[in-house]
This record gives sequence, C-alpha cells and structure tokens, in this order.
Amino acid sequence: MAKSVLIVGGGSTGVESAGYIAEKYPDKKIGICQRGERLLPVIKGAHEKIHQYMEKDLGITIHLKTEFKGDPKDLGYEMALDCRGYKFSGP
Repeated sequence: MAKSVLIVGGGSTGVESAGYIAEKYPDKKIGICQRGERLLPVIKGAHEKIHQYMEKDLGITIHLKTEFKGDPKDLGYEMALDCRGYKFSGP
C-alpha cells in the first residue's frame, strides 16, 4: 500500500476523497493538486474555510496553481487518485 497519495483535482470529489483518506489513514502523506487558485471553486467562500481545515487539522498539503503532468513522483507522492471529473456531452 502506498505511503503517500496525491489527489488530482480540488473540486468536491477531490476534497472529500482527500479528507476521507487523511482521516482514515493519518500516517499517510496526502496532497491535493489543483491547477486553479482555489479549492471548491464553484462554492463561494468555501476555499478559505476548507483550505485552512485541510492543512492545519488534517495535515493535507495543498498544491495550488499546479497542473498534474501524469507522474505523482514529480510532486513527491507514490500514487495519484484522479478526481478531476469528466464532462459528458451526449445527446
């Protein structure tokens, strides 16, 4: 099992996944990689609250303005969990 996990995507799925893993496995190094400037960008005011809670209370490292290039080792993690989401543009 990996000792460190990088969550790719700072939306609701990424933030929830990172929080769950950090709470369930407090000995693991957890990080969130977000290409934008804010976590939970679609929820007004959420970034300030969640950023502080995740870093200070859960020990999660937040990598803002950081695009994931496909290798978690580039940021010092063993594995990545892709939570960027996908858009369906069906009929």
